[in-house]
Amino acid sequence: MPAGDRGLLNDPARRQEFRDNVPVALELARRIGCTRLNALVGVEVPDLGRAEQLELARENVAWAADQAAAIGADVLIEAINTIENGPYLLSRTDAAADFARSVGRANVRLLYDVYHMQRMEGNLAATIAEHLPDIAHIQIADSPGRGEPGTGEIDFGFLLARIEELGYDGWVGLEYRPSHGSTEESLDWLPLEGRGAARADGRP
Repeated sequence: MPAGDRGLLNDPARRQEFRDNVPVALELARRIGCTRLNALVGVEVPDLGRAEQLELARENVAWAADQAAAIGADVLIEAINTIENGPYLLSRTDAAADFARSVGRANVRLLYDVYHMQRMEGNLAATIAEHLPDIAHIQIADSPGRGEPGTGEIDFGFLLARIEELGYDGWVGLEYRPSHGSTEESLDWLPLEGRGAARADGRP
């Protein structure tokens, strides 16, 4: 990732590398009880057509999804902003959703990253509502600095309340860089009563 990798799915030269990694990831997921695995599609490969790259990515995701089904896991497709990540193949929610559906596997769903999509398209609450049936995981960070909620332009009080109103019952992951102090101090934005609260389904 530090060198610029954003997935291997679309690169024919790295197809086997991806497929060799899948059993390793699935075994780790099985051991720790993880049922959501993110498969980054990748940045555009020079001198290779976009349609060809997407078709290869589609084949790789279908293959990975078939392996993941054996442990009851989903493969997640994430749209990523091109401002910081170069020519990533899927940079908007509609494109990621269309791609995920085109794979033709029930366990291929969306990872919706609030930070990336605020940078690329905005309209967060309406987009989440539109694509909620396809969304299996949500990640958050404020924009534009990718810090904790309250350090940027997103109204997380409204957004998180709206996500709850819509009936989303999955995880919301915190994928931000603390703007100051420790990780623990960066959680000050989260009301104390909301930290570690038990869910109705028994999950923390």
